[in-house]
Amino acid sequence: RPGDNGVQHGRKRGWKMRAWVVGSTIMTSTLPQPVPKNLREQMLDKLKNMPEPYLVVLYEAFLHAEAVSLLDEMSRDAEREQAEGKWDNLPDLIKEVRERIRASRRAS
Repeated sequence: RPGDNGVQHGRKRGWKMRAWVVGSTIMTSTLPQPVPKNLREQMLDKLKNMPEPYLVVLYEAFLHAEAVSLLDEMSRDAEREQAEGKWDNLPDLIKEVRERIRASRRAS
């Protein structure tokens, strides 16, 4: 479309992505696609030839995915522990720790 910053990719099977620029950020929207059987091989081939700035973005995306996964795991563990009653004395523990911190500050 005239005046549209959008780019269309993947008219064949595979990714159908539309990208547009908002300020200095590239925004994308994708449709879910089936995962190829040789995904690992395809990804390793792409990584070998990927420019350095793209690798940095991909690395940051991996770190974000790991952080989200870890947060989900910690949330499930916390919910389980709370249901088991392991957090019932949490207010008392917090009060005790705060008192110890205050006492150590006074002693300093």
